[in-house]
Amino acid sequence: MGHHVRCHALASWFPNDHVSFVAGVDKKTSSVISGEASTFCLSADISVSEELEWWVAHEQGADAVIFDVSYPERVTNREETLHFIKRAGPSNAARIVIDGIAPVALADSRDRLGVDILILPYVMSERPIVSARVLAGPEYFTLPASWPARRDRQHHQVQNILITMGGADPQGLSLRALEAAKSAAGPDCSIRVIIGSAFHPDLANAIRKSAQVDSRVGLVDCAASLLEHLLWADIAVSATGLTKYELAWAGVPSVQISIDRKNAEMNEAFAAEQIALHLGAANDVETTAIGSAIAALTKDRLLREAMSRRGRDLVDGQGGGRIAGIIQDIVNARH
Repeated sequence: MGHHVRCHALASWFPNDHVSFVAGVDKKTSSVISGEASTFCLSADISVSEELEWWVAHEQGADAVIFDVSYPERVTNREETLHFIKRAGPSNAARIVIDGIAPVALADSRDRLGVDILILPYVMSERPIVSARVLAGPEYFTLPASWPARRDRQHHQVQNILITMGGADPQGLSLRALEAAKSAAGPDCSIRVIIGSAFHPDLANAIRKSAQVDSRVGLVDCAASLLEHLLWADIAVSATGLTKYELAWAGVPSVQISIDRKNAEMNEAFAAEQIALHLGAANDVETTAIGSAIAALTKDRLLREAMSRRGRDLVDGQGGGRIAGIIQDIVNARH
């Protein structure tokens, strides 16, 4: 879901331009978001005829095509994915790839991407050496153009705890975080859980059942945007996907858990920024440890203030405008 959401955030910076987006999603998620016509959902098993159908129907006139397809199945089939990138859309269109961090990355030392721009909007320890122009760092992290200027935050006390684990939460971390928050939060606290559009029904039902027995808990189904909830939260419990950059922008201190050890390793550079308490991979983290981390963050105002300040310094929310300006310069040079 993160690929798709990121594409729509970046699309908001191109309101009057002919720009197409290709987002990588799995088959299940593709069916959930199939109503969104502006982004082509490239599943791992997409057929050539389906690819061509979409381009003929929607975007033959694109001046630029932005690919956000660096997810495991597509990176495993790297040559096939690069071939698709080269042939998708008009031949003279600018081609831009939003890549992932190794091992979930298309770029490597062979420099065979054949694109105009490579975007790496992350905290990262090293960047690939490629002939494409590289836009690397959190200054290129994209939020919707409609999001407002950030507000000053007060960190006197914690009353609102947000739990957000992405659109699918395959590890069921939302339920574990909810149980931990219920045990750690004070009687006057409010706990808000985001139930993503691709949550398994069993997980969503278990969360609802847990919420019913505690008046402090509120649920949000399929949030169209996290903005309202980021502004509401005093602290958060989240996975280590793209949401961590949104939390940083909003200055929300957080407890973070990676869905697996590979993601925990990929998160090391971000964790070093000390913007959040990273507990490690889901399978290595006990629910009691999540509760202890929530309690520790709740009690330590100075830590919350420091996390919030570092996060806001790292992500200013203007990455979409920077990217749009650079792409527009390339498009203008070709006309």
